[in-house]
Amino acid sequence: MESVISDSIQANQKSINKWLSSNPKAGIPKAFEYNPKQGNLGTGFEVSQSGNSVMKVTRPLEKVNTVLIPDGKGSYLIHTAHPF
Repeated sequence: MESVISDSIQANQKSINKWLSSNPKAGIPKAFEYNPKQGNLGTGFEVSQSGNSVMKVTRPLEKVNTVLIPDGKGSYLIHTAHPF
């Protein structure tokens, strides 16, 4: 997953730079999507629409969502990343 996150950041670098140049408020996360075209990246769980149960995701999770948090100084931290 680390290499997919790295690839995601590299693939989204232009969008990330544009986002950072807009001086985003520190601590407000932004997600960037990426499809590495490697097939299923893992397994996951989701809450049912009613909110009463948690179910295993049965569809392939082929994309990654990389969530970055601006530090208020022109850079960012990786908050989280997960397949979807």
